[in-house]
Amino acid sequence: YITPLHLLKVLLNGKNELILSLISQAGGDITQIRDKLDVAFTKLPTVGGSAVQTLMSQDFTAIMMEAEKLADRANDKYVTIGTTDTSKTGYECHFYK
Repeated sequence: YITPLHLLKVLLNGKNELILSLISQAGGDITQIRDKLDVAFTKLPTVGGSAVQTLMSQDFTAIMMEAEKLADRANDKYVTIGTTDTSKTGYECHFYK
């Protein structure tokens, strides 16, 4: 499954300085978050074989659906990083604890 952890990994490994800056300004340690994210990925189940399908987890789907709603309200054609706010979905990321 594609999970919110996958979304976070993409956001942190991307070239988007806005996300990195916001986390740093909020007191977050990007290196520490990336390290803990890597550990969290080792705990995710894996599937192998030729018939494997990639599906979205319920939490990831909830985040993306909320992001689409926010984009629609803002008259945006696309879901952007700014509309992937998880606070309204009830999803809590606990990988860092």
